[in-house]
Amino acid sequence: MHQAGGETPDWPQGKRYALHHAIIAGDTAYGSWRDGGLTLLDVKDRTQPRLISHRNWSPPFGGGTHTALPLPDRDLLVVLDEAVLDNQEDGES
Repeated sequence: MHQAGGETPDWPQGKRYALHHAIIAGDTAYGSWRDGGLTLLDVKDRTQPRLISHRNWSPPFGGGTHTALPLPDRDLLVVLDEAVLDNQEDGES
């Protein structure tokens, strides 16, 4: 969020909408956004990334998107969520 530029949060309190990290394969960046899900960006022009797709499965699931691992030779993308509390207390909404 760019508060200095006038952006204001519009998401529920208690959610973690922060980029955990991105992995770049070819011209695509795969971003894992914790409770914000998965974002794919076209980064062919690194100065002007363009949205390809966004998917968030929280809710109904708890979020915690940790890693998006592209396997381009197999035409697959493996996406993992991370739970850190016992008994999946952070893994269900």
